[in-house]
Amino acid sequence: MYIEINNNKKWKRSINGWFGGVFEGLGESFNIEPNILRGLWLLSAFFFGTGFLIYLVMALTLPKEDQLMSYHEDKVFGVCKRIAELTGLELGVVRLLAVVSFIASAGTASLLYIILHFALPKPMQKIRI
Repeated sequence: MYIEINNNKKWKRSINGWFGGVFEGLGESFNIEPNILRGLWLLSAFFFGTGFLIYLVMALTLPKEDQLMSYHEDKVFGVCKRIAELTGLELGVVRLLAVVSFIASAGTASLLYIILHFALPKPMQKIRI
């Protein structure tokens, strides 16, 4: 399979970041100072209480920058990968939204995920010549 990876705007974690490298990786990808992202995270953690959960989910779903090649392999049924290909969304964003929806819906999203596995078209494999 031939996969072209564009590292410019990838949602990824940095190998040089603090705890999980989330803010360092996102800062590198989007040319934002990581400390600004950390400050916004602190605000969301104190005022909305969701910052800790969002950080944990991003640390679990986003790849480290040295693992981007294997990141595009199918994971659980490959549904997130197919959604990303069909919509043009970044795969990290799709996986992040999938995990958040699983948590928020208390299992309803799991049923939808399994239905999408059978309903979405299988990706065509590109042959490299």
